[in-house]
Amino acid sequence: MKGLIIAPGLDNYLAIHCLNKLKPEFITFLVTDKTVELLPEILQKLKYSPKEHKKFFIKDIKYFSEAIQEFLNAFYWLTEIKKIKKITVDATNVLTNIGFSVYFVASFIEVFKDLIKEDVDIKLIFTTCDWKVVEAELHAAGEPIIGTEEIIELEHPMNAIGFILGVTACDLFNKGFYPRAEEMFRILEKNTTGEQNLLYEGLASLSHSYNLWDKFSIEEASKELERTIYTLKKVDKFGFIQNIMKKIDLNSEILQKIKDGDRLEKIVDIFENANRKMEEEKFDDAVARYYRCLDMIAQYALEKYGIDTQSPDFLKLSQAMVEKYKKERGGNLPDKYKNGMGGIALKDSFLLLYCLGDSIGQEYKKIEARFIGLLTSRNQSILAHGLKAINKEKADKFKEEIVKPFLIKLLERENLNLEQKLEKHQYPKLSASIKTLYLDLKRV
Repeated sequence: MKGLIIAPGLDNYLAIHCLNKLKPEFITFLVTDKTVELLPEILQKLKYSPKEHKKFFIKDIKYFSEAIQEFLNAFYWLTEIKKIKKITVDATNVLTNIGFSVYFVASFIEVFKDLIKEDVDIKLIFTTCDWKVVEAELHAAGEPIIGTEEIIELEHPMNAIGFILGVTACDLFNKGFYPRAEEMFRILEKNTTGEQNLLYEGLASLSHSYNLWDKFSIEEASKELERTIYTLKKVDKFGFIQNIMKKIDLNSEILQKIKDGDRLEKIVDIFENANRKMEEEKFDDAVARYYRCLDMIAQYALEKYGIDTQSPDFLKLSQAMVEKYKKERGGNLPDKYKNGMGGIALKDSFLLLYCLGDSIGQEYKKIEARFIGLLTSRNQSILAHGLKAINKEKADKFKEEIVKPFLIKLLERENLNLEQKLEKHQYPKLSASIKTLYLDLKRV
């Protein structure tokens, strides 16, 4: 069954032609105090019998919101009450502000329907004909030329305002909402052709690859990013794609290194992952990742001395070293340490590095009290062993006062700079504004 939302003007000739041509079973009329008087004549001149019609009254024609609200009421009646899936919209010959409102809201529903879960197809039409001038006593008037009537289907709204969906998707990508960004880019991909289709396919793939990376699915992310690069290089004439290709290529190289088992890159990557969670204001998630970064730093540093933090073998250390470690800990080693059957606690790992004379251990000893205090806050958090949420202040301290200094120290030993390493792990930002994206698309 078909439905029609029509806003007839003061001349009802074209409205009658539209109705008789399309023969919709269900009709909704958007009327004003002037046009409502024409409805009886319109209905009388129909050459078929619609199943049902209903009028929706626009009280004040000065306000766009009035026309939009009544359109939505008509849309609800057709889709929710009458269960219509195919709707045509015609705002021919009506006042400009009403016509604009009707086509505007209809276009947005059609473009965003997959996101707002509207299972409906909307077609915009414009009914027209040729007119001749008829001289009247006081003024000239227009009269339709019979037989010249034509119903024109307007351009699909996606071609006109789809770029707004694209800009929204770019913003979501930049804020870390990668699945939602991918969903929007897929909608645009489905509704476009040619180079625009390739562009949105590439951006959807880009969103998917960084979503995989953000969730530590490194191998899958690497493969997907290779597909992304292959697609986007076909449309690198777009200005904002040119701006991000260098960053994407760098990211692809880093993913390959992580996939190949580069331990330092893995440590830097989880630190940067935590930084993203800070930007997203997910402070508990950020601290959980910073904690793991600390753990990986200790593991990496202790391996130099043949110590595996998961199953330590203290027989590899001298008796004097073990005694020093016991003294620093304040007593005998736990049985699990002696037997090599359990992992070393994080603070004990750094304390052992201190006993071994390691520079990271020396750094730990300087801030031991602060380290233990911040570690206690983490242990009491809801993602560790407690029920407390971590706020921004505590997360910042955890990062800046203990994690970052140890990471800098670790990289310095390898003659590496943290900021330079982080740059290669940071995700690109899609810098498209409404203006630049629209101009880019229009050039294609």
